[in-house]
Amino acid sequence: MRLLKNSLLAAIFSVFLISANAVEFRGILSNDSIFEGQKFSELILDQKDTAIGWIRIPFTDDGLTYFAAEGLYQFEVENIDLFDVSDADSNRISAWDVDLFKFSHSREINSAMLTVSAGRFATFDLSGVIYNQMADGVFASYETQSVFASFYGAYTGLTNARTVAILDPEFVEDTEKHYQKNAKYVVASAGLSMPNFFLDHTISVQLLGTFKTEGEGFNRIYNEILVNGPIKIGKFKYDVYYTLVGVLGLWKEGTDSIQLTNLSKGTLTTYLPFKSSSVSLNALYASGEQGPFKTFAGFTSMTAVNAYTGRTEHTGVILTGVSGSMKPLGNLRLSAFTDIVVDAQEDIGFEGIQYGLGAEFLPLSDVSLGLNIGQYIDGDDSDRNKCTVRVRAAISF
Repeated sequence: MRLLKNSLLAAIFSVFLISANAVEFRGILSNDSIFEGQKFSELILDQKDTAIGWIRIPFTDDGLTYFAAEGLYQFEVENIDLFDVSDADSNRISAWDVDLFKFSHSREINSAMLTVSAGRFATFDLSGVIYNQMADGVFASYETQSVFASFYGAYTGLTNARTVAILDPEFVEDTEKHYQKNAKYVVASAGLSMPNFFLDHTISVQLLGTFKTEGEGFNRIYNEILVNGPIKIGKFKYDVYYTLVGVLGLWKEGTDSIQLTNLSKGTLTTYLPFKSSSVSLNALYASGEQGPFKTFAGFTSMTAVNAYTGRTEHTGVILTGVSGSMKPLGNLRLSAFTDIVVDAQEDIGFEGIQYGLGAEFLPLSDVSLGLNIGQYIDGDDSDRNKCTVRVRAAISF
């Protein structure tokens, strides 16, 4: 037994020495300051400082087999009154996390690529707004020129709820803990994508299920389909690309009956030969109480409506708007968006308007600066109005 143990240690040490010259280290220090309030004259500061350390160890010359890990520490001060910085109501919150700890191996088999990854890493669903987070699990994919098949299984209960927010009616976040174990779910998915299925159009399908393992059940299943590709619009001389996503959701809470829900998304995007510009028309519907559908619920918390209070997730809402970006300089990108927000909880009716302006500037290759300004204006309730100014800075080394 001792001989076997020593042999294994020697083998691991030898592999590490062989790969030592290719080991990559990286660190990032960042500051994220968010000013929020119902008016631009009444902003409260939430300031977050983060230190990130990252390592990648390749085990093969082609880099297809590797180990990667990332850890972070955050220190946050929230509810800082800009007109009284000594305000006793401000809160100091700290959190640490290991948000990446993955071993990945890829191998070419008969002109196909087989990849298997295990550990803690992030994945997302076809819609991008239902499941988009890290978890502890296994991912496997098989890719050819005509087919991409994938399988995923994970457990969320060991992730840090301070950095990964899951939509669960029973879970209560404790900001006093630096590391708080998350709501306990088993997540499983299977997907199939066929690139260039027809005239450069791609079709993808995915089945995603999230099953609670402790407490009152809030199980959700999502059947998703995505179609995208290029289209021609009359004599319009620029290429236009579309993406359509449809999700039929099933969820069951406690002893309630199974509920049928729907999420639908559509995007038209064109790229212009001017300063790397792009313009997109966007639409999204997350069902409320309409016809056979009940209130849609995602899994990972993601903001749809930038309101100060009330419903902000992708549930009972319709969003239609336009977004765009351009690079007036090689190291400066500007962006903007605006949405009309429609209440779809029960009756369909106008709710509000939201917009945002952004700038990303890279004065040096290892320094980035960002500025975003946004506002949500409610059509009926001014208490839901929200103004946001976000300033970000990061340096990598």
